[in-house]
Amino acid sequence: MTLSKPLSRPLFSRPTRVLASGVLAAVLLAAPVLAGCSNNQPGNANNGPGYSNNVTDLATKVEVYSLDPCRGAQAGQDFPNCGRFVGEVSSALGSLRSQLPGDADVTAAQNAVNSYLGLGCGALTGAPTATQRTDCPRALVAIGHALDGLKVTLAKDSSTTPS
Repeated sequence: MTLSKPLSRPLFSRPTRVLASGVLAAVLLAAPVLAGCSNNQPGNANNGPGYSNNVTDLATKVEVYSLDPCRGAQAGQDFPNCGRFVGEVSSALGSLRSQLPGDADVTAAQNAVNSYLGLGCGALTGAPTATQRTDCPRALVAIGHALDGLKVTLAKDSSTTPS
């Protein structure tokens, strides 16, 4: 049995390989861009109202946020995993502020959210510092107290305000 001798010359010339590599790179770079250019994206059709600052809707949001474990007794252990909760509360604050201008609980919630984010509580890459261990749970508790106050205020407003 004789083994065939390997080819001493490449299958394709260098200019052909360079051109093929360039075309492949261009296709790989263009694919994600072209994939996003469809005329019929799922987000094109609005199936509902989306954003709402209706008092009844805000009362429902605050009620749901109030049930989150991040604002409860486990805040001391859970605080590194509460970034989403804090983000949800933060995203509702603009609507709450527009419906309840000058409300102390909205201001308290905003201050607590700012404290949590400023301390880096939801973005820990290692062990929390002593300050984070005390102040991050404190910020979550403050958010919880503000939500309790907002529930009461919104319950009064939603019973007197038509939706």
